[in-house]
Amino acid sequence: AWGDNSDGQIEYPDLTNTLAIAAGEYHSVVVKEDGTLAQWGSYSADGIVTYPVGSPPSYTNLIAVAAGAEHDIGLKADGTVVSWGLANAIANYVPTNLAGVTAVAAGWNHNLALLTNGTVTAWGYGNTSIGYTMTNVPAGLSNVTMIAAGGLHSVVLKSDGTVVSWGYNGSGETNVPSGLSNVVAVAAGGQHSLALKSDGTVTGWGYNNSGQCTPPTGLSNVMAIAAGWQHSAALKNDGTVVCWGATSSGQTNVPGTLPPVKMIAAGGDHTLAGVYSPLVQYPVDVSKDLLLIYNTNSVNSIVVKDYYLAHRPMVSGANVLGIGCTTNEVTTSAGLTNEILTSYWGWLSNNPTKHPQYVVCFLDIPSRVYDSTNVFPSVFVYIREATSGVRPFVTCINMETTNDCRAYIDKIRYFGTNYSPGKLVISASRGNYSNTNYYFDDALPGTLFCTNGVTGVLEAGGFQSSITYVPPSSYNQHIRNGTNVAGYVSWGANGSFVHTYAIDGTVTFRGESAWCLIQTVESWNGLRDNSGSLQSHFLDWFSPSAFGGTNYQNTAVGAVSHVHEPNLPGVNDPQLYFGLWQKGKTFSVCAWQSRITPYFQAVGDPLTAK
Repeated sequence: AWGDNSDGQIEYPDLTNTLAIAAGEYHSVVVKEDGTLAQWGSYSADGIVTYPVGSPPSYTNLIAVAAGAEHDIGLKADGTVVSWGLANAIANYVPTNLAGVTAVAAGWNHNLALLTNGTVTAWGYGNTSIGYTMTNVPAGLSNVTMIAAGGLHSVVLKSDGTVVSWGYNGSGETNVPSGLSNVVAVAAGGQHSLALKSDGTVTGWGYNNSGQCTPPTGLSNVMAIAAGWQHSAALKNDGTVVCWGATSSGQTNVPGTLPPVKMIAAGGDHTLAGVYSPLVQYPVDVSKDLLLIYNTNSVNSIVVKDYYLAHRPMVSGANVLGIGCTTNEVTTSAGLTNEILTSYWGWLSNNPTKHPQYVVCFLDIPSRVYDSTNVFPSVFVYIREATSGVRPFVTCINMETTNDCRAYIDKIRYFGTNYSPGKLVISASRGNYSNTNYYFDDALPGTLFCTNGVTGVLEAGGFQSSITYVPPSSYNQHIRNGTNVAGYVSWGANGSFVHTYAIDGTVTFRGESAWCLIQTVESWNGLRDNSGSLQSHFLDWFSPSAFGGTNYQNTAVGAVSHVHEPNLPGVNDPQLYFGLWQKGKTFSVCAWQSRITPYFQAVGDPLTAK
C-alpha cells in the first residue's frame, strides 16, 4: 500500500492469503481466502469528519468486496450481498431480496450489483433535483459483464465491448468517447473514468486536472485498471504496476521492490496491490485464466481438446492454442523454442490483457527435451519458467490413448455434476465423498521418504487414524490394499514390486477411491515409453484396470511424475504434495508447490481439489 496515510489507510496489518482488495476514500478492506474480512483506516462523513473503521464484521464465505466513503459491501459465494459501515451512511444497506449477484461496486455513497442475467441494480444516494442520480440505471441496460462505481457516477462494460455510463457529469466523466470499442475492463474514479482495450492500452475521460485521464506514453500490455480520486493505476501482464495522475500524497509512487502483483485497487489518495501467492485459490475467469494447448498435427490431440471443452464443466469459454509440433514424446531444444515456446509467446503477445494462471497440455504435446546427449527440463517446466510475472501452473491430460483421456474427463464431469455442481474447482469431499485415507509405503530398507507425507497430512489437520504407514523396517510387507483412498505413495518397482503392480492386481483400491493423488519414487514414471526401465509409469495409473478397478474405476485424479531421472533429492516433496491436498488446495498447487526436479510433469486437471 502507498499514498495518503492521514487515517492509517495504508497501514495494512500482517496479511497472508488475500483473495480480494478494495480501497475506499480513507480506508482499505480485504477478503481473505477463508472468506473473512480485514480492514483498516477510517470512514469519511461528508469528506470532513472521519471515524475509524473498527473491527471488521464477522461475515464468512465472502469472495469479493467494494469500498465506498462511509460504507463497504461484500459479495458472498452464494450470490448474496452484505453491507457495513457508518450506521447512518445513505448506502449502507442491501435491497430486499437481492440475490444472484456476480459482482459488486461501491461509489462514495451508492452501490452497484451485477446480476447473473447481465442486468444491473443500483442503490444509495440519488438526487434528481440537481440533474443527476447514481441509482437510475439506464432503461433496457443488459448484457453487462463488468461494473464500476466512481465518486458520483457509474460505468459498465457490455458483452459487445462497448461502455455505458451515467450519474454526475460535471467533468465529462460519463461522456464515453465516441467509437470506443473492444473494451475488456472499466474503472471509475472521483470524476474520471478508464477503459482497458483488448490491445492492452488504456483510454481515459473526465476530470483531468492532474493527468489522471492521460496514461503514460507507451503504456501497453495492461490487464487490469483502477481509479482513485485523482489518480489511476494499471497492472501489466508482467506483474508490474504503473500509476499516473495526482501524486500529492505519493499515491502514484509505486514501490520499486514489488514482487509480481495479482490485483490492484485505488482509493481516495492511496493505492493497494495484492501480491501474488501460489497458495491462494483466486477467483478464476476461464476466458482469461485458462489456456488449453493442443497439437495441430495430431488428430488425437484435437479430439481430446474438443472433448474437454464439451464435457469438462464450466470451461467452454477457455482460451485455446494450437501448436504445430512433433507428435513424439521427445522434442529437440530447437523444436521446443521454434515450435512450442514461440507459439506460446506469440499467443501472450496477441492477448496482452490475458495472463493464464492455468495451462493444460493435451495428448501428443511433447513432454521431454533432448539433444543427443543433452537433457533439458520438461516442456511444461519450460512453459512455466518462460512466462514473465505470475507464472502458470502447467498440467497435462495426456494419458496413453484418446479413450483413456476421455475416460478421465468423464470422471471430472461425473464428480463435477454430482459432488461440486456449479463449481469450476471440483471437489469430491465437498459433496461428502469419503476419500479420507492416505497410504504411505516406505517398505525399502534404510530409506525414509514416505513418512514426510504422514507429517504433511497431520499438519494439515488430518487424523492419524486415516493414515496407513509402512516403515522401512517392514521390508517387503507392502501396502497392497486401500479403502477410500485420498492419496497413495510408494517406492513402486524400486521397493521390490514388479513394475506392473498398478495394473496386475498387486495393489488394489476399494470403496470411494476414484478421487486420489498418486506419487511413486520411480525414476522414469513420467515417460510414455519406459519399457526398458522395468518401472511403473503414469500411463498405468490412468489405465482401465488401474489399482484393481474396472472401466477406470480407480484411476487417479492427479499424479506427479518425471520425464528424466530426478534422483531421490529431486522427487516431489510428499509433505507438501499430500499436506496441501488435505488442506483442500487444488491439484495444480499441490503438484507444483511440491516440485523439486526440473524434469517435472503433472498429469491431471488443474482445478480439482480433495
